[in-house]
Amino acid sequence: FLRPTERPRISAQLTRVFSNSLPPHDLELCRGVPFTVSLAVCSSMVDNAQSLELATMMAGQVARCAGIFCADEVVVIDDSPSSEGGEKTVSSHAAFLARVLQYMETPQYLRRSLIAQHPHLKHVGLLPPLNAPHHPRSTEWTKYREGVVERVAASTSGADAEPDHSLVNVGLDRPAKVHRALSVGERVTVRMKDKGFPKAGDEAAAGDGGRGG
Repeated sequence: FLRPTERPRISAQLTRVFSNSLPPHDLELCRGVPFTVSLAVCSSMVDNAQSLELATMMAGQVARCAGIFCADEVVVIDDSPSSEGGEKTVSSHAAFLARVLQYMETPQYLRRSLIAQHPHLKHVGLLPPLNAPHHPRSTEWTKYREGVVERVAASTSGADAEPDHSLVNVGLDRPAKVHRALSVGERVTVRMKDKGFPKAGDEAAAGDGGRGG
């Protein structure tokens, strides 16, 4: 969800594998990387799962591997497409794998707002949390936080007042105020302005809200 230049740098061993132009001894986490890491998985990996619980655990392992190796995206390859009326449709295995991975990628405080209930997600409660960098706790300050737009409002009152800011749920006690009118229910990445947490009665200070992918 961050631009490649803003992503943290990974370990020296992986740096040497992906790019020889990056010095292996430079492990500063505040610097970005000029490349994108993609992980491709085939939907047939869950074909032989004996139960939905086992298939869910397999999908969870894929999500954990993607988090450990700082993958920017996971591409699900539907290698067993079904045909209906001459048109290719997404197989149930590919849909299951993509849905569980999307659930795992979404921060816990946003899942109720963004993830609809589905039979594929029946056993996701068995999966341990990823503790990914974009899954911060409510007591943890980070420069960027994932959020969902809860409300759009105007700074001035009146019939002709146009919305000019949005209130975004970023997993804190109070919503973050973004000085931009966004769509309610949209997932965004918010850049927090100041280090620290808002005082009682104040809204969380936030910078520009970038639309998440």
